[in-house]
Amino acid sequence: MHQDIAPRNLLIDPDAHKLLLFDFDWAACRNKGLLDGRDDATGVIFALYELNAKNTHFTSIPHWERNMDMVQSISE
Repeated sequence: MHQDIAPRNLLIDPDAHKLLLFDFDWAACRNKGLLDGRDDATGVIFALYELNAKNTHFTSIPHWERNMDMVQSISE
């Protein structure tokens, strides 16, 4: 698990039309090194919100205090 999926760790390859993930210093193998609140599904939700809404509000909240419901409950 990458454990740090965020816009700052994404690159776009314009020639191949691919999204590249880098910076694997928080990566975990199975349960070894897996940190609470750092799962990749939650990371994707917050990264997509940040990119789409152009809002970095959630980056100030520690990862162990964030959960998907925070983003999913936002009504437009």
